[in-house]
Amino acid sequence: MSQPDRQRNENKQHPGLLLLAIVVWTTVGVLSVVSYAPPKPRPGSIAADQFSAFRADKILEELIGDSIPHPAGSVQNEVVRNKIVAMLDSYGYSTEVQSGTGTVAPQVRDRSPDRNQVDIHNIIAIRRAHPNQRSSGNLPIMLVSHYDSVPFGPGASDDGVATAALMEIARMLSREPAPDRDIVFLFTDGEELGLLGAKLFTGEHPLARRIGIAINLEARGTTGPSCMFETSRNSRILIPIFARANDRKFASSLFLEIYKRLPRDTDFSIFKRAGIPGFNFAFIGNVNSYHTTADNYVNVDQGSLQHHGDNALGLLRELLATPGADTLVETGSTTNHEVVYFDLFGKWIIWWPSGWSIWLSSIALLMLIGSVAFMTRSQLRIPGNETASFRADLGRHLGIQFLSIVCVFGIGYLIQSAVRLEPRLGHPWPAQPIPIWLGYWLSSFAVVGGITMAFQRQLLDRYCLISFCVFWLILAFMTSMFLTGASHLFVVPVLVTCAFGLVASWMDHRRFPLTLFVSAVAVGMIWIPLERVFYDAVGFRMPWIMMARIAIVSTTILGLLSVTNERTKFCFTMLTATSSIIAFVVAIVLAR
Repeated sequence: MSQPDRQRNENKQHPGLLLLAIVVWTTVGVLSVVSYAPPKPRPGSIAADQFSAFRADKILEELIGDSIPHPAGSVQNEVVRNKIVAMLDSYGYSTEVQSGTGTVAPQVRDRSPDRNQVDIHNIIAIRRAHPNQRSSGNLPIMLVSHYDSVPFGPGASDDGVATAALMEIARMLSREPAPDRDIVFLFTDGEELGLLGAKLFTGEHPLARRIGIAINLEARGTTGPSCMFETSRNSRILIPIFARANDRKFASSLFLEIYKRLPRDTDFSIFKRAGIPGFNFAFIGNVNSYHTTADNYVNVDQGSLQHHGDNALGLLRELLATPGADTLVETGSTTNHEVVYFDLFGKWIIWWPSGWSIWLSSIALLMLIGSVAFMTRSQLRIPGNETASFRADLGRHLGIQFLSIVCVFGIGYLIQSAVRLEPRLGHPWPAQPIPIWLGYWLSSFAVVGGITMAFQRQLLDRYCLISFCVFWLILAFMTSMFLTGASHLFVVPVLVTCAFGLVASWMDHRRFPLTLFVSAVAVGMIWIPLERVFYDAVGFRMPWIMMARIAIVSTTILGLLSVTNERTKFCFTMLTATSSIIAFVVAIVLAR
């Protein structure tokens, strides 16, 4: 490191940027909690063309208010089925019951220990299009839920909430003018035994070959926002439609990347294999109640019911207003036009064609090269030593960046292993998760602070910025090639940082600390809103996933710590370490 650089490093002090970044991250976290909470349930007095969770809840209570399990093939299953048919008949629908036999899937054999073959009964009702529109060529839209439950749980949320939501939509549509295309309501049976009803419908019912687009509603737990977590092929057509459909949007191509790698399926998986395009929704939360006796009517979240209904009805109306959307999807085409997409605080959907991710990463790389050129333009005129010093300092900072990630991951993993020794804290979804979650994050900040203190004489803002960009560019290129749906997690922060850094390096090197602040804000905007999703999806069950994301995100403050004074570094490190210990102590006390 050259002496002028050392002097600049000793003189620069911007502790306010670190504090401001923490404030921004905290604010983003609070906004995320508010934005992604299920909407307030609407009362029955609202306009007839708006979905009301109160009205749908009355249907749910009538269907399974007794909270008795109703697995496929059981007497109680027949009771629920007869109630659904009677309600549809009262709405004026001509209802069909498709019957057949299904073979229980091996992986869920414990749900039907006494029978390998189960009688399946799907319920089908159609809201017919206006007679003048039946020859228009628009294929039917199908709304789907399953009405069976697991044998050891009442299934009030999985999938009673979805069934009640679709029943309420069916009731609403029966009182409105005939639509421009047929709308099919399919209530499948035997989903919990291996998607048997969906297989029966796609394999034997002639209507399956005419469906244009399907909307499937599911649940994992008893609460949470309704998330659009999966689409069929050619999402380039589907995502813009969804983006226009509802005010509260919760979606990300990341969810699909994760879901594809989990040993789980829904009825929508069968529809996709049959070439039916569409959307898959589920709310996720309070996973401890999933497939248990606690999945009963008392524990139903009317906010989740409201969000499910809003999503299904809003998307249905948008599809009705988009003639030919199903033909644009090009069902069965060998072309696969996919997009990377994510929402911002449930208000806006941002998307781009998946092939763009690698080009956006390349643009970020070019901007980084430009920034480095501006940074070193005076040094490059001096032969030999300064250029070599630049390479040595950059290599050192990359090493410190990598060391920080390894240390945060390793120490966090050890802490997690120690915490799991307490049985009540070792549960994947403990009763009081917030203190544990805070403990992990605070400990990671303490580790980063300690590393910054250890290398404080060697850290320079410009090299911290470059090393951040290099590391995130590597991850951006890797995800763009192998995990495209997750590429926005790295592409967006590094693109914003490199763009801002290019301007800063061209104008004045003293703006680099501000660029480090911008990079931290960009990371927080993209990553922090996903924390609840990660917890609801996997909890503390996969520690390596949790520690990897904490390590990647928390180490982005390394640069901001490098531009603070020694006193601030010390206070930050001690405060976060102490707070982490307190958080774990509180978690242990609350668990007793």
